[in-house]
Amino acid sequence: RMLRGSSPTWATAGGLAVAALCLFLVSWTKPGGADGTSGWQRENGTPGAFVLLVNLEFEHEGFVPEFLKLVQPQIEHVRANEAGTLSYEIAVADDNPRKVVFIERYASKDDYLMHRESDPAKLVRKTLNEWRTLKKAVITGQSYIEKGVGFINSH
Repeated sequence: RMLRGSSPTWATAGGLAVAALCLFLVSWTKPGGADGTSGWQRENGTPGAFVLLVNLEFEHEGFVPEFLKLVQPQIEHVRANEAGTLSYEIAVADDNPRKVVFIERYASKDDYLMHRESDPAKLVRKTLNEWRTLKKAVITGQSYIEKGVGFINSH
């Protein structure tokens, strides 16, 4: 039972990432994988979207605005130049302002690999690797292939 004014249990950084991933799922009907990128295909025969979730926990919450400033040029580059990027979003945990999740969704793994080669993406990776080395942030990530057990709400 939830108390008045309390958040549902999924409303944490990890839960938000899972909820966001579920919202991103689209219709699928049959196994695929002939192209080597996915074991599932959409109704039209294309492989499922490639999803990357990157979790960051900063040493202190003052690094979050610095991170958001760092990624802004990359976000602008993605929006203007990467048609294969389906969504690109950052969320901050509602119960820990030091935790951030970066939710990236691409039409294919090839689109993601192209994204990684952009100058803004290289700069962000370089800076985050420096922060990791200096113990300013703990960074983990995992990639996924959508399986079509859900929907995307357009409103």
